[in-house]
Order: sequence, then C-alpha cells, then structure tokens
Amino acid sequence: MSATPNEWGASLRQPPPAMPSKPPFVDPYPNWLAELKVPEYRGYLVYKAEPKPNGGMTKIPFNTRGLKCNDRSQDVSYAEMAAFLSEHKGEYAGGGIHINGDLLSIDIDNCVDPESGDVEPWAAKIILKYPEMVWVLSPSKRGVHGFCRGVKTGKRSRSGRIECYSSDSLRFLTVTDDLLPMSSKKLNYVDISDLCARINADEFN
Repeated sequence: MSATPNEWGASLRQPPPAMPSKPPFVDPYPNWLAELKVPEYRGYLVYKAEPKPNGGMTKIPFNTRGLKCNDRSQDVSYAEMAAFLSEHKGEYAGGGIHINGDLLSIDIDNCVDPESGDVEPWAAKIILKYPEMVWVLSPSKRGVHGFCRGVKTGKRSRSGRIECYSSDSLRFLTVTDDLLPMSSKKLNYVDISDLCARINADEFN
C-alpha cells in the first residue's frame, strides 16, 4: 500500500450517502453490498440513532412495520429494507444487517478522528493487513466496520475496542457505502484466524 493512514484523511472526510429523496425505491447503497442484495439473503433491518447518556449514539433496530426489535425472524431482504427507507425518509437513520451464513464482521470503535479522518495506528495496521476485506466508515465516522466471508475461531468476540462477529451471535451492524480507499469492493473469503487469536488472547485490552 502506498498510502499511509494519515493520507486517508481527505478521502474519509466525505459526507455519508444521502437517503433517496422520494419513492419509488432508489438504492442507497450501490456498491459493496451487491452480493447480499439477492432476495434469498434476508438479514436486514432499519435503525434509529439515539444518544447515549455518556455521549455518542446507540443504534436501535426496527423492523419494516416500524416496531423496535432485534429479532432475526423480522429480517427482510435488501430491497425491502431499502424501499422502506425510501418511503420513510427522515424517520430512520439507515439500514443494518445481521451477520448470517459465512459472513464475518469486524467492528473497530472510536479509532477515526472525524475531523481529520486520521486512523489510530493500531487500527490502521489491522486494516492494512486485510486489504481483501470490505472496510467502511461507521455512520458516526468515528469507527470502522470490516466485512468478509470466512470462519471465526475461538469463543471471545471482543477485546478492547475491537469486536469480531459471525452468525452465532445476534449482532446487528449498521452499513454504509463509505468505503475506505484501500478497501475491497467485494466480499472475499479471508482467513482472519490470526486476528481471532489476538482477540481471544485479549491483546487489545
């Protein structure tokens, strides 16, 4: 990689993707989710962002009937989720996904300066180690979400500010189209067993 972490700043200081302005359905996330847009993949809910008492925002999942829930049985297809966002513009902050099948997610919290776009060095090393993964900014632009196909090893899912989730959890993650410059644009199979080992050893605490 020729770019250093702090050279990403200009690319990261982009506004989040705008929700469609009006029905009918317009796709708000056109790129990396293509493989998960098939009707058979039912893993999506919408969410509202609510402030936490100690600062920051929490994402509250809702089904497409407007009811608060975090239940896989309420998941819908990508098209249903995006159409619901189009029809209810402004009521919901965006869309999110439950980790299903062989999908894996990496969630690195509070590692990005939202003003400069600079990524903390420890997090940048992880991102650069896995360029085959999809890496996107979180909606707050303070964190990073990584996605790939693969196998999570070990029992621990969290160490410090980094989390790894597979389909054995009920983890709901927000999605954006705010790709990092070095990110893959497709969901590849990636061996993250060494990162899982570091998480299981609680190395990031």
